Amino acid sequence: MNAMSNPDYHHGDLREALLDAAEAGLQKNPRLSLSIRALASELGVSATAPHAHFRTKADLLAALATRGFEKLRKRTARRSEKIKAPDKKLAAQAEAYLQFSLENAGLYRIMFATGVDTEAHPALHAASRASYAILQSAVAEALPTYSLAERDKRALAAWSIVHGLASLLSEGRLANDIAADKSPKALAKIAASLIAQK
Repeated sequence: MNAMSNPDYHHGDLREALLDAAEAGLQKNPRLSLSIRALASELGVSATAPHAHFRTKADLLAALATRGFEKLRKRTARRSEKIKAPDKKLAAQAEAYLQFSLENAGLYRIMFATGVDTEAHPALHAASRASYAILQSAVAEALPTYSLAERDKRALAAWSIVHGLASLLSEGRLANDIAADKSPKALAKIAASLIAQK
């Protein structure tokens, strides 16, 4: 069906359709170099139609990254919301993060792309901070006697550890002699033990 004659594309639906198509492309090929023109062609709209929603490719990438952080926040929150033990909550969040990075490798890459300025995209900035706040809360629960400044430092260290593991895992850089068990669950336990260490 030609999307230009499809009423479902009115009132902002084209924006979501473009994001859906971009995300589907990244799911098939995590290294895909996205093109607004190619997405427009795939959806059967004119090459200029997407620019009503995404002025530049950076705007498209920022919207995709925003979507990614929102999904990551929901996943980590859902995975740990019923867990009471702080160390297990941290492990559950770390595991959710690692699984997300593996299952959504292309989207995850876009979320941390150096070419996207989070400060220039308020929605992206808010989504990334909301995702980080889930981790901050878990660290605060695990280290209740620490000062706010110390908990903030530990939260940054926690994110660095888990993000680093996610990057090493996705790039296949964890050799067997470094990590015999490279499952998200096993790596998450390692990360949580370091984060909650008093």
